[in-house]
Amino acid sequence: MTITATEETVCEELGGMLVEVGGVQEHTYIQGMLRDNGVEDTPTWIGLQDFAEEGEFVWTRSKTRAHPTFWNSKENSGDPAPEEDCAAYRNGGWIDANCELHRYHFICETM
Repeated sequence: MTITATEETVCEELGGMLVEVGGVQEHTYIQGMLRDNGVEDTPTWIGLQDFAEEGEFVWTRSKTRAHPTFWNSKENSGDPAPEEDCAAYRNGGWIDANCELHRYHFICETM
């Protein structure tokens, strides 16, 4: 199983991958980009998922754990939600959501 396979494929065809947020500066940049484009409150997929182990979110490409993290309040709170395996930006932070059910915007970055 993979995170939002269609989105991954599009990013790869463009020569990139779903974004992996590497720190506060990149997080702040992405927040601004979403705000400036009027989609701050619209879920937007990033390359973070917990398919292998529930609650252990890792980056799709690098297979490393996300650090630091930018979860919105009450997101990824340890509540068992096995269908919420992917992370997306929404309202300035991250949410966990069902990426097999929902089709949202997504962010690619070049490698």
